[in-house]
Amino acid sequence: MQATNSADRARPDATADLNDALGHLARVMRLFATADPDVISSMQMVALGTLLQRGGARLTELADGLGCDLSVASRQMNVLVERGYASRTRDPDDGRAWQFWLTDDGSRALEGIRAKRVAWLRDTLASFDDAQRRTATDVVTTLAGALAATRGKPRLSITPPAPTEDH
Repeated sequence: MQATNSADRARPDATADLNDALGHLARVMRLFATADPDVISSMQMVALGTLLQRGGARLTELADGLGCDLSVASRQMNVLVERGYASRTRDPDDGRAWQFWLTDDGSRALEGIRAKRVAWLRDTLASFDDAQRRTATDVVTTLAGALAATRGKPRLSITPPAPTEDH
């Protein structure tokens, strides 16, 4: 086994750096949503996009697509219904379940918000040339695919250390 030299130990952990960078990116994207009252959250964008693609969805399907539990999905959908971006009806196959639909206002809002985000990114990345933008797109797309592929695998469980005899 090869010994680790001090230069290797001093090198930062690229995966930890990536984790920190992704957290920062997520916060910045959330801040973009809160900076404009007409802009909805990323989670709500995903919900509307799901409704656009599927034509409608049950709350359980939306929660699964959003990667959250039913109560979080319900709160997000309640906001979208209140804003007139989605409507809900009882599921004809199961009267206990709700079916959600994208409204015309929701479709227009989704299109407008996407356009605002693209304009914001275009302005923000004005110093990037086309090749840099494409490289960033490729990296983010590949990363999202790799992260999505882990879905359904056991989640990280952080177990506190066992108490020592001193405590």
